[in-house]
Amino acid sequence: MYFNGVVFKMNRVEVCAKLIEDAKNIVVLSGAGMSTESSIPDFRSSSGLYNKKFQGLNPESVLSLSFFNKNPRIFWEFVKANMNYTHALPNIGHKILSKWEAQGKSINIITQNIDHLHTFSGSSKVLEIHGTMLTATCINPACKKKYEFKNIVSRENGYICTCGYYIKPDIVLYEEYVNEFSKVYPLVNKADLMIVLGTSLIVYPVSGIPDLFDMDKKHMIIINKTSTRYENCKNCIEIHDSIGKILSEIDKIISGIS
Repeated sequence: MYFNGVVFKMNRVEVCAKLIEDAKNIVVLSGAGMSTESSIPDFRSSSGLYNKKFQGLNPESVLSLSFFNKNPRIFWEFVKANMNYTHALPNIGHKILSKWEAQGKSINIITQNIDHLHTFSGSSKVLEIHGTMLTATCINPACKKKYEFKNIVSRENGYICTCGYYIKPDIVLYEEYVNEFSKVYPLVNKADLMIVLGTSLIVYPVSGIPDLFDMDKKHMIIINKTSTRYENCKNCIEIHDSIGKILSEIDKIISGIS
């Protein structure tokens, strides 16, 4: 294999294992492909959430702040039908990342996902830049009462607060500012290895995160079912396969090195 100007006798997975083993500070960027392996539908694939109409409505429009403000009941009907992740469990990919951290690796995770599975798996340094479906908050500025999502969906009109105002999931909707994005650059800047899992890096601002990473001096690993625009970049190894499968193969090699 030819990589970074050097001919390796190792295959791609072996090179990834060596990079991870040698890394002092890893930043992981995870997208919807990480969650599909926990049976959570993605958004933009042919079978994804955005390609299914809901009561004749475009799901992307439903998941906007203006729609929520005008039609909170329909918004919550959509969320209950399509975004109830309360029974989802971390998959092998989530577990391997938390295992590496437990073994002493410095791993910061930046995730687009709102299912909280990285944290459930045991990873302690997780930046959920789009928020989480685990909780929701009353929109009344004088109230701001917090609710667990599972309690909202389990009761009729559960999306109405005891104060009478509507409750909004703690996620970033379209038309809202991604407040957590300011925390991204410090994490990316101090990392010596970036691992991208389950995102095609198409939608901004998240798709621009790898551009903040100095790939002239550092390395990036991408595991995604489809190609990204970084596939042929210097110091980047891109593998088109299952995240769980490839991370498991990498973990076996690392376990043999240690």
